[in-house]
Amino acid sequence: MPIVDIAQLRQQSMQLAEHFEDPKEFVRQLDKLLDKYATRGKRHGKVKKNISILRSYDVPNTVLRQLRLELFKEMQLRPEQSLELLDALWEHKVMEHRLLAARLLGAIPHEAFDEVCKRVIEWAEENRDERLLGEIAERGTKSMREQDPKTLLDLSASLFERSDLRPRAVGLLAIKALLDQSSLVNLPAILELLSELSKDPPKDLRPYLLDLYSSLIDHSPGEATFFLQERLANDPSEGTLWLARQTLKLLGPDRAQVLQEALDLQQKE
Repeated sequence: MPIVDIAQLRQQSMQLAEHFEDPKEFVRQLDKLLDKYATRGKRHGKVKKNISILRSYDVPNTVLRQLRLELFKEMQLRPEQSLELLDALWEHKVMEHRLLAARLLGAIPHEAFDEVCKRVIEWAEENRDERLLGEIAERGTKSMREQDPKTLLDLSASLFERSDLRPRAVGLLAIKALLDQSSLVNLPAILELLSELSKDPPKDLRPYLLDLYSSLIDHSPGEATFFLQERLANDPSEGTLWLARQTLKLLGPDRAQVLQEALDLQQKE
């Protein structure tokens, strides 16, 4: 892995930021900079099981961190040009460019949250790389999660309406991040959102849903258990049964026993 001179990298990042208002030139110069820090032999992407793995320079994390810090400063000074630049970064199908786009999207201020929502949905639908799902969901909604949780829940509701796995996964990951990072959440609204999605979740979506249930249990084990009991009583689909069985492993003995009894009742019927 290339050795990174922090002082030199900071200067290079500042020089790159001079092209903030010219997205095309910015992307061209960014490619040159990333090439200087690239790990050789890892420049090409792959396609496996219909999941696109983007081409990557495989630069040290320090490089992206410094670039993000410098670009964040520019976004505060020139917010009107920020979205145009982020669009240009996302359109350039390279891992580092898209990571920067997702991470900087979460710095867009409240006044433009409608534009953030638009890009989260579009990027989630287009993206084929597993790693970027979490980046879009967690980094891309950071300001929204901290300043306007209701808009985040509305965004997740829109994502759940999509037929494709990826947008729905992003919606679940965004809610999980909200639960993990805030003690003040509208739990009834979250459970209502999950009600339809939990009826019979497709197999590919179940791991994301289970991860979210883990956070729900940490946040409020009583409500999470009661919600699953209701799901089992009202709509005991195969997906719901799977989710309940997996959730048993996450509960304490008393609540696990209650949920097990609800499972046993369904098996008898």
